[in-house]
Amino acid sequence: MDTLRLGQQNTMLDVVRQLRQIDQVIDRITSADVPNYEEGTWTPTALFSVSNGDRSYDSQVGRYTRIGNIVHIQGHLQFDETTANGNFSIGGLPFSASTVIANYSAGAVYANNLTGVSGQIMYILGGDVSDKEMFIFFSGTGTRTRLTQAHTGTNSTFAFDISYQV
Repeated sequence: MDTLRLGQQNTMLDVVRQLRQIDQVIDRITSADVPNYEEGTWTPTALFSVSNGDRSYDSQVGRYTRIGNIVHIQGHLQFDETTANGNFSIGGLPFSASTVIANYSAGAVYANNLTGVSGQIMYILGGDVSDKEMFIFFSGTGTRTRLTQAHTGTNSTFAFDISYQV
């Protein structure tokens, strides 16, 4: 296909021919040639492994972009809870993480208004194909320790920016 150069004198027939060639190329592109692309919102939720108790949310904001089998999520979760029980996780992820790569995603989690937590905040995405949640840990004890209801309470806040494989 010849290049159409602006500023040159092209006849209308030349322009039409080149546009038809472009259309033919576009018609040959299949969905396999273009990665899955999607943008949207999702609602992060506070989950506890035994009982979700009495939660009230101050903020539940989530956005995602999916390109092929990689999902990039951003979110903010702020809640109050007084009667939950068990290990804490953030649920409602827009897509389940791949079981092959679930523990090797990249990102950051910020947490505030937690009790008895020191060190870094870490996460692991659910390893089960049906899991759409992030398990939250802290490192202040010298080992990785799960957050529980004992660590959350009034205005528990999490902000995160993570990419993972689906």
